[in-house]
Amino acid sequence: MRPPLAVIFAAREQPGCVVVCTVPDHKESGEPRMYGIAEDGKPVRVVVAEQISDKEIGEFGRQHNFGSFSTTQAGKAIASWARLPTLRHPLTGERPPRIVDVYRRRDDRALARERVAVSADRRRLQATRWG
Repeated sequence: MRPPLAVIFAAREQPGCVVVCTVPDHKESGEPRMYGIAEDGKPVRVVVAEQISDKEIGEFGRQHNFGSFSTTQAGKAIASWARLPTLRHPLTGERPPRIVDVYRRRDDRALARERVAVSADRRRLQATRWG
């Protein structure tokens, strides 16, 4: 579902939480970013997902695509992305982990980051959490 422009702006300007997915040392299109919308002090109710494609639009740069999801759908999308095997590093031959960073405000209004590194191959999945 495509969210209205006002919802996209609200999600990006005042998110209840932000999820940024990356693969270190790799430029991959489609790495998702998600912005949770919540009332002050309440749990996230809806998530606006952003995906940046490789498609260039003249002077505007790469195309950004947005969609809205329930928190359950957003969690499943992140888990599906994290389980994909990464490309092997050209020098080491190793597969770097996929990184999922979750940023949110704590009770004292300080910004907190939780990081999970997910390594996957055809036989196993390993997640390591940093706080």
